[in-house]
Amino acid sequence: MNGFELQPIIKPNIGKWLSGYWYQLEQFISAQERWNKENNILETRIDYLKLKRFLNTALRNFMDIDTNFIADPLLSKLNHNITSMHELYNTVVSQTMVTETIYYRDFLPSIPSYKLVIDKLDELANQASILQSDYAVIASQIKISESKNLTDNLKKLKNHQADVVHSIGNIREQTAALKKYIGDFADINKEEFIKEFKIYRQKILDRLIKIINTHSHYLDRVLWDRASSSLKIRKFMRDSNIVGDYDTKTFIQYYLKNINASESATPEWHNYLALAVKLLD
Repeated sequence: MNGFELQPIIKPNIGKWLSGYWYQLEQFISAQERWNKENNILETRIDYLKLKRFLNTALRNFMDIDTNFIADPLLSKLNHNITSMHELYNTVVSQTMVTETIYYRDFLPSIPSYKLVIDKLDELANQASILQSDYAVIASQIKISESKNLTDNLKKLKNHQADVVHSIGNIREQTAALKKYIGDFADINKEEFIKEFKIYRQKILDRLIKIINTHSHYLDRVLWDRASSSLKIRKFMRDSNIVGDYDTKTFIQYYLKNINASESATPEWHNYLALAVKLLD
């Protein structure tokens, strides 16, 4: 078919492409994992993606109570880094959710044989556009020749018109054949790509979530360590009758006491908080 041969893309090619697609994010995650190991930052099983709201609430409250609270360099840096990581996570999730779009938009055009066909289709489309313009001009000239009874000129124009129509027909046939080719090409490889992409994506997200949870757990510990050293925050805790250690578990328990689970708009969230209290032990 015009020098093009339909062949399935073998699995290693998909793996190589995926490595390149996720390269920058993997480099970032690896750097964070090394930092955690070098600084003996402990991993945690607590889901801080859901507890993020409570850390943010505690941080905002403490900043309102003690204006010097966020001035702590480590606390400020950790909070900034974790906020950026959450934004990164949300971006990655949203931009990689529709695997089929990535397949057609990013993966297929990276394959030389597929790209060659796309370029050929663009070339044929341009040729067809030019021929359509030529046909319109010839049709106009034929009308003029017919009105003036220019027999010899009319014959040449109609022969030319027939050639243009024939060329347009050939282009349409080539276009239809090549579109079928890339359609078959895409269908043959799509299922395998989507499967491999989803597996790779989940592994990346799992590592990123672990990084977020680990750093958030570190922030959690630093936040309450600094809170316990603030006279203003200690006074707030006493005045609010918040009893317990200075930690997120105590904060959640205080929150749970002040909501009615049966009236909660999100009972599953309430149930999770109850579980989180146990997880925070």
